[in-house]
Amino acid sequence: KKDVADDIGLFLDDLDECKMKVAEAAPELIRDHESVLAVPGGGQLATATAFFNEAAKRRGNRFDVAVLEGSPECRGHAMARMLADGNVPTTLAPDAAAFALAGRVDKVVLVADAVLADGSVLTSSGGRAVAMAAHKNGVPVVVLAGVHKVTPLYAQDARVVRALDEEHAPSNALGLEWTGTCEAGGASLSVIAPRLDVVEVALVDILVTDQGTHAPFYAHRLVSDLYGVEMM
Repeated sequence: KKDVADDIGLFLDDLDECKMKVAEAAPELIRDHESVLAVPGGGQLATATAFFNEAAKRRGNRFDVAVLEGSPECRGHAMARMLADGNVPTTLAPDAAAFALAGRVDKVVLVADAVLADGSVLTSSGGRAVAMAAHKNGVPVVVLAGVHKVTPLYAQDARVVRALDEEHAPSNALGLEWTGTCEAGGASLSVIAPRLDVVEVALVDILVTDQGTHAPFYAHRLVSDLYGVEMM
């Protein structure tokens, strides 16, 4: 049991170090007086928060961050509070404002749940719409991901398709104990709340990992280094 606990401790230390190495790129990517739109990741608030806090430390808070709510879990609320606690000028915005905001900011920051072999990204639901809006407006999209998020899989892989089929509990969207579809007064209510989106590589401009800042197509090289060329 002690060996297992030690291994878990080392793994958690590696994750913490990875987060800080990703954050080291922030001062070079976020300039003075820039506005940044952030999409809260499914479980990656610490990575994004460390990134912006490092930029604030080096830039003296001379930039501002708009954080989307991230419905239905609304993890953006927690992220906005964490950034504000770190004295980062922060605005919390509803997801419905994403398209309008994407045309007014200087950068969009997403946190990856996974980086696919071709450089496409799995991120929290809504991320693709934000990336498309940014692309349409000529705003660069920056993706944060430790190399442990890099996978040799492609979007067409059955395991990725299954991940994309996963949905939030209907109660997250409705604020009620709901089982998905119910009969109420002769009408039925279905809830669609996917957890993840695929952001195609063409919509990503910069990939930031704990091994440096890359073009998204560099994911091929990362996969080769991590898994071997035969798995490409």
